[in-house]
Amino acid sequence: MRKTVISTLAGLIARVRINDVNRIVYCKRIYFRKSRYWFSPFVVWGANLVLAVLGIRARFLSLNRWTHRERDVYRFFYNEDVFIGPDDSVYVPARPGICLADFLQDPLRTDGEKDAAVGAAAAALLRLHMNVLPHVGRTDVLSHGDATALNVIYDPAVDSAQWIDFETAHAERISLIDRHADDLQTFILSILTRSDPGVLSGRLAAIFRNYTEGEIWFTVLNTLEQENWNMIFHMARTRVGWQQYKDVKGQLLTAIPRLLAENSEGHEHWVRQEREETDEREYF
Repeated sequence: MRKTVISTLAGLIARVRINDVNRIVYCKRIYFRKSRYWFSPFVVWGANLVLAVLGIRARFLSLNRWTHRERDVYRFFYNEDVFIGPDDSVYVPARPGICLADFLQDPLRTDGEKDAAVGAAAAALLRLHMNVLPHVGRTDVLSHGDATALNVIYDPAVDSAQWIDFETAHAERISLIDRHADDLQTFILSILTRSDPGVLSGRLAAIFRNYTEGEIWFTVLNTLEQENWNMIFHMARTRVGWQQYKDVKGQLLTAIPRLLAENSEGHEHWVRQEREETDEREYF
């Protein structure tokens, strides 16, 4: 019953569409024109109500919050202007490169090239997490909210990646560590579910080498060990089914502790955390 409910809800969330996207050329520059459907306010309200009731961390942004967030992030990170049209359409300049999800599915790319792309995307995610929009202050340290391989562009010419599409955000009540861990977990799942079983360890190692915040990795591990409704959003945004999610989750519960143990700082943190959890169990 639980499996059916989770799979059904994940399928419904995956079908949520609030923006119409068109590729245009203006002044010899490629832009993506994004505009809200007329029914989008009702979809955003209804979807966010369901997400809040289920305790899921992400939220779809209202038109005003989305346009400001998209504009501010592009201006600060990429030194690019996002134009807002009179009909509230958003004109986003295209980033150089290839969608990471498409890059990983390209049979002409080697596993080494794909590992490099994944590592670059992980490094870009860490940079995003280490920054704050300057005019807002420390309360707006950034997270993505939908950090899948579909929302990052990789440029193999310079081995660099850039994150795009900021129409979702984490709920304000969620702590900064949990926001970043949620992004990292979503990214890991979206990568591993697009990779053959034989290369999973290499892909995960590439992420680990480039996303170096140990505390976030421990939070991801703790989240994976718990069954919660937040898995619905991860399944929806990474486009995976129940069994595939459970299989990858099982592999991560084995692989992440091993990676942390191989890292000296991570090993000390791991031992300390295990000791604290053991003491807590003995106390109760």
